[in-house]
Amino acid sequence: MVLCAACSDTRHVYHLATELNREFAAIKVGVMLTDGVILTVTVADSALVVSSCETQVGVAMRVGRFLRDHDSRVDSLLAVNVAFAPGTKDAPLPARPHAHLPIRFNPARVAAGLAASDSTSAVSSCKAFEELNS
Repeated sequence: MVLCAACSDTRHVYHLATELNREFAAIKVGVMLTDGVILTVTVADSALVVSSCETQVGVAMRVGRFLRDHDSRVDSLLAVNVAFAPGTKDAPLPARPHAHLPIRFNPARVAAGLAASDSTSAVSSCKAFEELNS
């Protein structure tokens, strides 16, 4: 899936979506660019939707590393989000009573190369959100 607001961004977003789907061949990946400044990569995998914060952040870190290597414009963004959704429109809703927020990375950190501290921070944020919603 490719979604963007400006026609000039269409080729760029399509290229990212195509390359991400090659890189993550076992799962579906969608890319959305909002107002030309907020990039959201949605990983569509029913098992990942209900996985732990650590597992989701691990996948998000892989996406971030991919973006660093394949998106020369990543540092011009305001936010990079990695969200998780069920694998198909017919997939049952997660059994867990809470959902996770998208994992958000600072684009400058993505461009520079995400570090262990970025992973730790993302896991902490995810767990804090889980606690608020349990």
